[in-house]
Amino acid sequence: MKLIIAGATGFVGKEVVRQCAAHPDVTSAVVLSRRALPDLETYGDAAKKFDVVIVEDFLNYSPHVIEKIGDADGAIWSLAEKAHPFHTSPTFYTVNVDYTLHGATQMSLHSHPRTTNHPFRFAFCSGLATELDQNKRLLWGDQIRKVKGRVEAPIFEMSNTKDKDGERGFSAYSLRPGGILSGRPGVWERVMGGLLPSVGVEEVAACLVDVALHGNGGREEREGGVESGFRGRILENGELARRGKEILARQKR
Repeated sequence: MKLIIAGATGFVGKEVVRQCAAHPDVTSAVVLSRRALPDLETYGDAAKKFDVVIVEDFLNYSPHVIEKIGDADGAIWSLAEKAHPFHTSPTFYTVNVDYTLHGATQMSLHSHPRTTNHPFRFAFCSGLATELDQNKRLLWGDQIRKVKGRVEAPIFEMSNTKDKDGERGFSAYSLRPGGILSGRPGVWERVMGGLLPSVGVEEVAACLVDVALHGNGGREEREGGVESGFRGRILENGELARRGKEILARQKR
């Protein structure tokens, strides 16, 4: 299957690329990036899976980019800008909201899986305790919790529209990790991981790849609408830790 990857140079995105290189179900991947990825050479023959497409403007996809994403089966979106505790970067909302919504919209319009038995799957790396209600008063983390919600609500709504053949041609999922720990966490990471909800980066990446390839076990059909709070489209931190470990264990057999 062919995937699209955005955010490949980030902490989570690098692990996504590593796992896609080794995953037998990922036959090819289009990496949307502002620059080349020289690290791909370390994957040997698996590097041939990846087609790095330089995107000059993530708010204006060129015809070349549209052509490259045209027959993809799914996407993994981990492109983001970190929130600062004391001020908001001028590009914070542009990167975290506008880039993501534009990407999802373009993929919903132009990406059509080569196999017709499933919709295009968009796996979005969100965050812990994301709040969809933009008017709700929050006691903590207002900025980052709501900014992810500004992405989730529209992409979930896009999932409940049908294509010209009467099928759901686009299906979005939100993965909400807490603190993301490296594969070899240091002392500080281990301490924080024991105090706050957390999950390993390998588990997060494994879930992102699995959801983009296979969805959420049919839950998106049963509980994917607004009436159920989109539960079938959301994977919380605990589920990511459990499911990620299961996926990685299967891959080692």
